[in-house]
Amino acid sequence: MKKLLFTVIGVLLLSSSMFAQSISISDADFGPSNPITCANYQNGGAQNFFDNGGAGNYPPNSNETITICPNLPDGPKVTVVFATNTGFTFDIHPSDTIYVYDGPNTSAPLLGAHNSATSPNGFTYTASFENNPTGCLTIVFHSDGANEGSGWDGGITCGNPPQPFYPHIEAFVNGSSVNALNPIDTGYVDVCLGDTIMLVAKPVFPYSNETAGFGYSQTLTNIDYEWEIANTPVGGNNDTIYYIPQSRNGFYVRLNMEDIFPQIIQTFCKIRVSQLPSFAGTGPIQNVICINETTELIGGATATDTVGVAFPPGAFILGGTVAGLTYLPDGSGQNYSTTINMSDFEVGAVFSDPSDLQSVCLTMEHSYLGDLEMWLTCPNGTEVTLFNANGGGYIPGGFGGGGTYLGGANDTGNGSPGVGMEYCFSSVNNTWGNFPSQFQIGNFIQAGTPMGNAMNPNGVYLPEEPFSAFNGCPMNGDWTITVRDNLGIDDGYIFEWGLLFNPNLFPNNESYLNSIVDEYWVNDPSIIGGVNDTAIVVFPPGPGVHNYTFVVEDDYGCFYDTTVSVTVKQPIVLNLPDTICTLSYTSTLSTGTNDGVWSFYNSPATPTFAVNDVNTTITFPSFGLYHLVYSDTSCTDKDTAIILVEQSPFFNFDSDFFTCSPFDAEYFYFADSNLVQSFSWGLVNPAEDTLFTANLYPGGGIYTASYVSNFGCERDTTFTITTRPDNVIPNYGLVCGTTLEMNQNTGLNGGTWTSPNGNGNVSFSPTNTIITTVTANVPGTYTLVYTDECGTDQVNVEFNQGPSLQVSDGITCVGESFNPSVINVLPNTSYVWNTGETSSSITVDVPGDYVVVATNNCGSVADTVTVLMIPCVIDVPNVFTPNGDGFNDTFGMIDAQGLLNFKCTILNRWGNVVRDFDDPAFEWDGTDKNGTQVTEGVYFYIINTANILGDQIEKHGSVTLIKN
Repeated sequence: MKKLLFTVIGVLLLSSSMFAQSISISDADFGPSNPITCANYQNGGAQNFFDNGGAGNYPPNSNETITICPNLPDGPKVTVVFATNTGFTFDIHPSDTIYVYDGPNTSAPLLGAHNSATSPNGFTYTASFENNPTGCLTIVFHSDGANEGSGWDGGITCGNPPQPFYPHIEAFVNGSSVNALNPIDTGYVDVCLGDTIMLVAKPVFPYSNETAGFGYSQTLTNIDYEWEIANTPVGGNNDTIYYIPQSRNGFYVRLNMEDIFPQIIQTFCKIRVSQLPSFAGTGPIQNVICINETTELIGGATATDTVGVAFPPGAFILGGTVAGLTYLPDGSGQNYSTTINMSDFEVGAVFSDPSDLQSVCLTMEHSYLGDLEMWLTCPNGTEVTLFNANGGGYIPGGFGGGGTYLGGANDTGNGSPGVGMEYCFSSVNNTWGNFPSQFQIGNFIQAGTPMGNAMNPNGVYLPEEPFSAFNGCPMNGDWTITVRDNLGIDDGYIFEWGLLFNPNLFPNNESYLNSIVDEYWVNDPSIIGGVNDTAIVVFPPGPGVHNYTFVVEDDYGCFYDTTVSVTVKQPIVLNLPDTICTLSYTSTLSTGTNDGVWSFYNSPATPTFAVNDVNTTITFPSFGLYHLVYSDTSCTDKDTAIILVEQSPFFNFDSDFFTCSPFDAEYFYFADSNLVQSFSWGLVNPAEDTLFTANLYPGGGIYTASYVSNFGCERDTTFTITTRPDNVIPNYGLVCGTTLEMNQNTGLNGGTWTSPNGNGNVSFSPTNTIITTVTANVPGTYTLVYTDECGTDQVNVEFNQGPSLQVSDGITCVGESFNPSVINVLPNTSYVWNTGETSSSITVDVPGDYVVVATNNCGSVADTVTVLMIPCVIDVPNVFTPNGDGFNDTFGMIDAQGLLNFKCTILNRWGNVVRDFDDPAFEWDGTDKNGTQVTEGVYFYIINTANILGDQIEKHGSVTLIKN
């Protein structure tokens, strides 16, 4: 009813001006030099374009062409409307045709050919931007002589439709001037966590007034920017924003740019944040080692390394998906659609519940609800009606929406947009009924130009068909929204639309995986092996915890490191007292490992230990002198403590008092008097007894004594003084090795071992017993001396080792000499080479294997040196005679051994390539690539190669080819 009313009023009020501005197909062209005045062609409801038949049918055999152009810059595009609704007619016999061309002549692209059979409700065309800067349309009408229709009453409008513009984004990381998006515009920007990303919108406006000289203004400063990252608005209305990702994820970036039309253009890009690698496989082979030991630390980030540094996959936080601007011109039964492709669901996912699609929302305006149908199509083709207001279109039925607007519509019909409002439809989240029910109760607002009733956008409508109809439809694929406009003289826009699916259906569909581009251990002086590898050998300098740092760099340029620790055990030091007065003692001051074991020797009974820690409680079953040993179970480290367990107190006079042979002491005294508070000898004659000294009879004997120690322990004891035997050390002579068990010595313990001279140092264990183990640090002859208060004995012992050899293979250039040498020459060792030479180093000038034998008085050992001689320069002849006489018939390398990456190119005097060779053993027989003999003359060669040392060798020169 609204269209009819509008048309009648328009005819009554505007008839004179409308006919004054009318155009017939037979009129002269309104070409670029004679354009129409766009201000007179703004009413889309006016019938101002007619056939050439006047009030009757159009004539037969018509052949009419007219070009209609806008008077730029007032209206850059012309629109032609053929329709059948009120005031318009369209009756073109199927044997006749109207052609519309997108430009000022028939050479322009053909937009379509139509008649009442192909387009029974008419059609609409607007000059394009991409192919038609003039904004003109050329219309051609042909009729045959057989049948005619009544023709058409159509419309010409001139206006400013939305001018396409093209979005571009650039991304800059941490102030860099290099665009980090790869590929450009829609690719990825890869960053480390904490990096700052500057995102810059750089749209291009090829059809703006500023660029083309007509149309409306489009500049960087008069369009609006809306940034969303992971569905969250960021940065405000600015062409440049800064973003710092707060988590290790991928982020979808969406940029909406809206010009003054308004027209929304979207573009997308993605941010990927480097993932934190796992260093679970990085660390020492041994976490705890002994002092003066080495261990291996394992890093590694590639398949060829010892162990991998693992990166977890990164996943994207999904963003929304929205389609852009869709113009809905005067439809006349045409369908307009736009599509969103969904690929974010799991493979094979299907629609199973109406809640799977939470809502469909459109921001749109349209000036006449009564001619619209709208439906949504899922990927398998299933269609669900959102609303149907038309009674005779694609969808059966229709509630008849009449002249009600959608949004703040512009009802002038000139192609200019109104104000878009958002309408949402949902089967599960609706707050209102469907469009028919809400239309019947008048759920309207006042909006548009001119003001009128518009469907209320402030709620969520129920679709006319439930979303459960989509059950079984694939989730991934094209989802298409379609609008059918069944009548002309009205238009509209869908500014944007989107689908909101249940977020629980989205897996992290897109993932990414970082890779390592570099890895290394931070330099440390205790790294003694594998410095350039990821598996290193370390020699920590002393006890305690030693830290080593392994660093990796990933393909995003992010650095990560981990610190691993190696603990070097403390040396065992038993801090036990010399004397105790009880049968139990708890140690708290000893240092060393807690995974060792206690043992004992030369003790009166078997002590027990509460735990096998270096500090423990020791229980002694009886009094006496105990020799205790604590040994590391994984190292050679140990320590010995001698502890006297006194019985108020106990004192072993056989150990502390002795006589030399022969016994000649007139007086005997208590040696450890500083530990005793009081002492009394049990002598018959008290005059011979002082506090700590007694006049004992020669020859020794049995005596008694009573004393109180500084510990407050009292004791009476009987002791025997004996004559000590002489010290005797046998002649051990030669020892092959560095350790000697001196178990044939005689004498008493308590003396001191020394070595006054020798090639190095020796150690004794124990150091104060006649039976001991001697260890030399280097081979050689040593004097070993045992000294006590009664005398000294000594012996010379030669420690030697079987010879060892270390020689290295060698590589040198042909014609040069090489010096095979023994590494670490040993003393008292002779060397004999298979050349007969007897020095530790020789000079050779031919390749081959050279054997050296090292000999000393503990054995012999041999090793072989392999000497390679490779070419360091190359040599070729300067003339050859390919005449088949068997002599000098080819040109090639004089010595081709040991050459790698060989390339020889032979050129003629004009620089043309005659032959190529990549085998150093090549032989050129004077033919070209086709096997044809070349002519006599001078040819040039370029040789590039390398020897096995990696030395690059290049030779340029000429060779003369002589055939006779």
